[in-house]
Amino acid sequence: MNKQVYYWCTVIVIAVVVVIGFLTVSDNGNTSNNQSIYNETEQNVGTENKDENTNITVEENNLTNYLEDQTTIMDKMLTEMKNIPHVGNPAIDFLYGMTLHHESAIAMAESYLKYGGNHAELKQMAEDMIKTQDAEIEQMQSMIQKLEEEGMKDETKEAEYLKAYQKILEENKASHSMGAPDTIDEAFAEGMTLHHEMAVQMAETVLQYTENEEVRHMAQNIIEMQNKEITKMRELINQMANQMA
Repeated sequence: MNKQVYYWCTVIVIAVVVVIGFLTVSDNGNTSNNQSIYNETEQNVGTENKDENTNITVEENNLTNYLEDQTTIMDKMLTEMKNIPHVGNPAIDFLYGMTLHHESAIAMAESYLKYGGNHAELKQMAEDMIKTQDAEIEQMQSMIQKLEEEGMKDETKEAEYLKAYQKILEENKASHSMGAPDTIDEAFAEGMTLHHEMAVQMAETVLQYTENEEVRHMAQNIIEMQNKEITKMRELINQMANQMA
């Protein structure tokens, strides 16, 4: 009798130990699985945040690179425009200066497209500027050659024109330092608006000092076209500002 009691007590103890062991292993497994799921979730969240931060960094880098380009382009333009040849004819002086001015506008538009401007209308404007102003550069270079071959001079008018021209350069050297744009689209629109305003100033000035019909037509066309683009870019700048408000 005692042997049977001892036997069954031993069996019961062993069974209890086995059950407890099983429950312990099962609980550890669940804990491990939960920890794994938690770790995976944390990793995914971290990856998403990293991707978001990476995108922001790319946009900021593009803006920084564009602004650096714009500063370099404008500094180069102003230096070269200050040192145009003086040939005794204000019409030719104007064409030399405007050719350099157009070249810098093309460089700014190309930089904007290069660094990923996203605004559909501004991208189209940049592409149109490149085509239009490249064609006008060729036209102005032909006009320079023709006028130089004709050899007409008026050094008195040239001196008056150059005085006004140098004043424009000095004024625009100061005004081309912008604020702190938030996006590359805003930076391009603001910078190109200032750039266009300078072209209009130059064109309006040369009309006072030359009677050459071909040059006058070129100047009047620049005034008309670039004033339209100035109006459009100001509208877009206001739209972007309202969207960010």
